[in-house]
Amino acid sequence: MAGCSRHALTSRHIVKGSDEQTPYLGFNEFYSMRLIERIGRFPVATTTMSDDGRALIVERFDVDDAGVPVRGVEDMCGLLGLPPTEKYASTTEQVLKAARPYFADAAWHEQSRRFAWLILSTYVVRNADCHTKNIALLYTNATDVTFTPAYDMVTTQAYPRYANNPPGLSIAGRKTWAPGKALAHFFHTRLNISSNEYNDMIEMLCDAAVQTGLEVIAAAKQRPEWREVAKNMVHAWNDGMEAVRSPKPNVALRGLTAAIEEARFSEPDKPPLGDGSAL
Repeated sequence: MAGCSRHALTSRHIVKGSDEQTPYLGFNEFYSMRLIERIGRFPVATTTMSDDGRALIVERFDVDDAGVPVRGVEDMCGLLGLPPTEKYASTTEQVLKAARPYFADAAWHEQSRRFAWLILSTYVVRNADCHTKNIALLYTNATDVTFTPAYDMVTTQAYPRYANNPPGLSIAGRKTWAPGKALAHFFHTRLNISSNEYNDMIEMLCDAAVQTGLEVIAAAKQRPEWREVAKNMVHAWNDGMEAVRSPKPNVALRGLTAAIEEARFSEPDKPPLGDGSAL
């Protein structure tokens, strides 16, 4: 997360560390990425968590085994002509419009689904850091452009200072974790995804959230120092599942409630009054 963690770049890896505002970031991002990888429908950057859960090692996908760059990467911030400081100053619609011309028609069905999975995942995981620098295109030439594997996927709601942050990109003019029917409408009108396909995607994501949430809880039982972050993560995923499954509040749609109660987790930590810090 820009502005709240430390990054180091090597020829083959990106090493990301925690700080006081984002304790055990490696643990958080590792399991957030694991949730998405579990779906098996779009690529995810390969990650390794340090033993203490503080750091994450991410394998670069633009280099070969020797660390030599072999692919170009262009993030949407650059394609939209925005300076990095304006990475949140766009919309999901604008990102899609800027990306679409780079894909051949024959490739668009697959790539549009990859984009859809990425956007929908941010709502389940509660990742407010999905901005224009964290969506990018990967290529070796103009004929093989794809969206990059998912990266920088973090449950930002797990950290009280950032728990009030809305999605990084608006949809239908709004930045909210309770999008109502706007997500389904965007998927149908902009990505040609039917209601049945959209609902199937949601259920696959929610199944992955439940399975991965159980892993997060089990890990926290073995390592008590992870308990607070783990607690906030599974509460956030529970919120995410409810919000994407129904435009109206319905606690019965929260798939991790029984596991949270069995783990005797308290309510999620409250953000400081008046906070909503930028990442």
